[in-house]
Amino acid sequence: MSDSTALCGLCIRRHLSKPSTVWCIDCYEGLCLDCKEHHSLLKATRNHNIISINEYQKLSRNVLEITQYCTKHDEIFQTFCKKHDCPCCRKCIIEAHNNCKDLIAIEDCIKDVKSSARFIELEEMLNEMAENIKKIRLNRQENLASLKKERKRIEQDIDQMRIQINNHLDKLQANVIQDLYAKEANEIKKIQDVLESLDEKQRKINDCQNDLVNIKKYASDVRLLLFLKQIENGMVKNEEFVQSMIDSEGLYQAVLVLKATIDTEKRHCQYAIHRKSRRVVLSKPSRYHEKERKASAYVGKQCAH
Repeated sequence: MSDSTALCGLCIRRHLSKPSTVWCIDCYEGLCLDCKEHHSLLKATRNHNIISINEYQKLSRNVLEITQYCTKHDEIFQTFCKKHDCPCCRKCIIEAHNNCKDLIAIEDCIKDVKSSARFIELEEMLNEMAENIKKIRLNRQENLASLKKERKRIEQDIDQMRIQINNHLDKLQANVIQDLYAKEANEIKKIQDVLESLDEKQRKINDCQNDLVNIKKYASDVRLLLFLKQIENGMVKNEEFVQSMIDSEGLYQAVLVLKATIDTEKRHCQYAIHRKSRRVVLSKPSRYHEKERKASAYVGKQCAH
């Protein structure tokens, strides 16, 4: 915990040092027991969202970094510009949005945001994305098992070839097996690279899902609105990631197949290990691109009311 959260914010401004026991999401500062009581009695702050310091420490960095204050002017967001799809503080309006006609109070935009179709759709899209990642992972793991099975079968075929063409093929057998393992290792490397990418993407999706749950439970509506926009901006990249996996060779079902021709007189064996391909079909195609414009239009729709 940083010094700014370990100590009561109000006491610090009075040159006192008291440990904070709760965190005000709206004020974005910690409060000691005495200041918490005073904070809950004031008309301006009595409806603020308060959570314990323990709950605050469990929130991810993505949730904690969302602020309802303008980073440029250090003033609270008061207005939302529908034209530019962004929140504005008082100084932002003067500097950049003075000619914008679609300016409304931010309180009107965040009304019922937690139960809105936009929030529910985004939650469903994250769940579907996690499901697709899970299915791709399972498919890759099954491919690893099938590669091992095919490798064992090919080893048995090579053993039979060795019996048929005499002991002098021992060296050739070793070369063939070595090449087989190399082919398998090459395919395993490709799949492991995919799995590593999936691990990273899965972690981000899980973090995003946890953040969405936490921000719905603990964050103010303003931060939730801003966080929804942040997630939406990342959904296109997630979609492109899955689509690129489908379009590339990353999801081809690799199967090792041995084709050999033996010439006993020349003591020579020609062989080829082929890579068959099948695409993976996802049971739940992502709907983000179909819904993207609906989701992005939510703010305008809400603000119109």
